[in-house]
Amino acid sequence: MPATTMYEAVVRAGFQVFAMEESPYSASFYVGAENTKDKFLSLYDAIKGTGRIPVFRRRGDEAVLSIVRAELQVAPRKDIHLVLGSLLLTAMTISLDFLIRYPLIREIESAAGAESPFLVGFATYVLGFLLVFGFHELGHKLSSIRNGVETSGPYFIPGIPGIYPTLGAVILQRGIPKNRDELIDIGISGPLTGFVTAVVLATLAIMTGVYMPMERAIEISQETGVPLSGMQPIMQLLEMVLPNRGGENMALFLGALGTPVWLAFVLTFVNLFPAGQLDGGHVARGALGPEGHRILTILSIVGLILAQFWLMAIFAALTWGFKDHPGPLDDVSGLSLATKVKVLLGVVVLILCFSAI
Repeated sequence: MPATTMYEAVVRAGFQVFAMEESPYSASFYVGAENTKDKFLSLYDAIKGTGRIPVFRRRGDEAVLSIVRAELQVAPRKDIHLVLGSLLLTAMTISLDFLIRYPLIREIESAAGAESPFLVGFATYVLGFLLVFGFHELGHKLSSIRNGVETSGPYFIPGIPGIYPTLGAVILQRGIPKNRDELIDIGISGPLTGFVTAVVLATLAIMTGVYMPMERAIEISQETGVPLSGMQPIMQLLEMVLPNRGGENMALFLGALGTPVWLAFVLTFVNLFPAGQLDGGHVARGALGPEGHRILTILSIVGLILAQFWLMAIFAALTWGFKDHPGPLDDVSGLSLATKVKVLLGVVVLILCFSAI
């Protein structure tokens, strides 16, 4: 694409051009930085499919719009076998985890005088995990489709039975979000969708959980290491709102749904830390730019270590790699009101899911 053609495309999109630089691989235009979001999207659509993409950045006080050689149109890969294989393997680790925990669940239910059939507990446990993490990734997937960003997966991550039966799931992003709104939308959609799913399951767990005298519950908790309910702010809030079927001085155990719900809130909490390539890291990069993302990544890794979330601290550090987050194609245009609300919701969910090991 000749430089004159690129110049004409930039002007047709509505940009005011002050100066131009040309190289064998790109052309850069110094442009006005007012009302640029729709103009950038118009330019993106105009040159899509030509083997070039627009990249919008600031250089000091100036806004520079570059058109570079790149091809974002990647042929879809048939990875259904990887998706189903990871789902099956994760279902197996969750199933083994239930078998390990079942004697304890049965003991607690027996102490409360409310035993449930084995198959009911087994199905509840496995489906609880798969639903909450599946919907988390579905949120990312739908947001990516809505914003025209190609992804693969989701790939479920098996865990270690008896400890963490699953570490959730991931989708791999092959495209680049066009602006900061899209980057934040894709990043926050998973935690918000997973959180809503976990709240629904938590409500069901509370409504079907078993009660026993507080003194006996404390004894069992100390003997087995199983925490009492209400360990996270969201659980405390739900127990305050929902009817108390046990009366005073009675403790609630959540049965087979207890562990899936607890771990769902834990992983939502750590995943919203504004670090590296965590979901919260994408949100931080979109909201605060590269410098804010860098500072919050360092603080988050330290916070994760202090909270003893070692695996997530290591993951955040590895995905960061002491390199700046690439950000969206348009890193100049501001955030919409709807995106600012999503960021605020993310902060609220982070607080509600506060967890400690």
